[in-house]
Parts: sequence; structure tokens; C-alpha cells
Amino acid sequence: MIKRCLRRMVVFATTLPLVIASLTALALPEDRDQPIHIQSDRATHDQRQGRTVYEGSVELTQGTLRILANRITIQTNGNNEVQWLEAEGSPAHFEQQPNIDDELLTARAEFVRYSAGDRQVLLLRNAWIEQDGATMSGNRIDYDMELEVVKAQGETGSARPRIEMVIPPQNRDTGNNQSTEGN
Repeated sequence: MIKRCLRRMVVFATTLPLVIASLTALALPEDRDQPIHIQSDRATHDQRQGRTVYEGSVELTQGTLRILANRITIQTNGNNEVQWLEAEGSPAHFEQQPNIDDELLTARAEFVRYSAGDRQVLLLRNAWIEQDGATMSGNRIDYDMELEVVKAQGETGSARPRIEMVIPPQNRDTGNNQSTEGN
């Protein structure tokens, strides 16, 4: 029993960075070749600052990537490359199919920031991420894509001061490591 629990934790710990990486990359290689579509009630673009703010029922899609938020801010550099993206909502919702054979990845938080330069992702306030039945939630989830380090934390003094992880049972098609004693 303990061995099986540890094995599940190892599987989750090794797949969680992949799950979050698929979210934070903002698009699959195939998706990156697709045009970005943004719909909102209004938008303000500041050419000099390289910043565009979309507000009011914002929907951003690119291939299988879909982001729904009350507000999305995109900061670009002089070469029109994304430096960072922020999504705010009650909560902001993300979904993407990371690979053709993968289940849909979904995530939500009241505030999300992706920094392209240092490849950092921050999910803040009521952060939650799920794929293949595995979930992680907390007040804050940080992911360093370069170091492949995930940090999650609750909020002291809140109704949910701790993080929560749910690790589903692992499907075993081959039957390896299953006990058949006593049958």
C-alpha cells in the first residue's frame, strides 16, 4: 500500500511539470503556427509601451489553446515578441490539449502571469490545475520552466490555508506489480 502510494506520488511529481509546461508554453508547436484570435468588449493598445489591454469577456484562442478572462494584458518588446501575459478573472480559465493523445489540460486562478523571458508562471488566488484526474490547488502556484520546479502554497489565515493535491489511481494495462496472492 505504501509502495503504491509512493509510486503514485512519483508519477504525479514527474508529470506535473509537463502539465504546467503545456499550460505555460501558451501553445503547442502546432498551435503556435495558428493565428491568435482575441475577442473582447474593448481593447486599448499603447504602441509606445508595447502593451495591449483587452477587457470585458475576453476570449483568446490559438489552435487548441483557449483563455477566458475578464481582462488580458499582453506586453511585447520592440520586435513584437511577447514579454509577459497577464490574465485576470473571477477566475480566469485556461484549457489546452497539450498533445494529440493527451487529455485536455484545464486551469484557473484569479490572476495568472506568464513571463516569457525567464519562463516563470504564477497562478495566484484560488489557483487550480487539472489533467488526467490529477489536480493541484492552493492560493499560489509558481512554476519555473527552466529549472522544472513547482511550488505551491496556501494562504495563512484564509479558509483554505493549505494546498491540496489529488493523485488518481494509475491505470495498469499490463497488470505489472499487482498482487494476485490469495486468489
